[in-house]
Amino acid sequence: MNDLIDVPRGLNGVVVAETAISDVDGEAGVYHYRGHSATELARTRSFEDVWHLLVVGALPDPDAADVFAARIAATRTDPRMPDLLAAVAARTDQPLARLRAV
Repeated sequence: MNDLIDVPRGLNGVVVAETAISDVDGEAGVYHYRGHSATELARTRSFEDVWHLLVVGALPDPDAADVFAARIAATRTDPRMPDLLAAVAARTDQPLARLRAV
């Protein structure tokens, strides 16, 4: 159990769909993105590196990471984002539902 959100063991009850970019084995407690352990990615890679993995299909080398970070920088400063996040947060008391919506 996480102090911030209650995540069901094995993603029990979490809405999911078929995907070609991840693999979940809830019984074993294993989750992978494009063949990489989600736990190891969270421990060792930046948010931007994982974003690159999901969008481009591979982890970036340092040069590709710099180019990708510059490319996505504008998406982090959209002036509409605070209002969007506030609107989504007000719609449900389920943290995972909010995260999915955003």
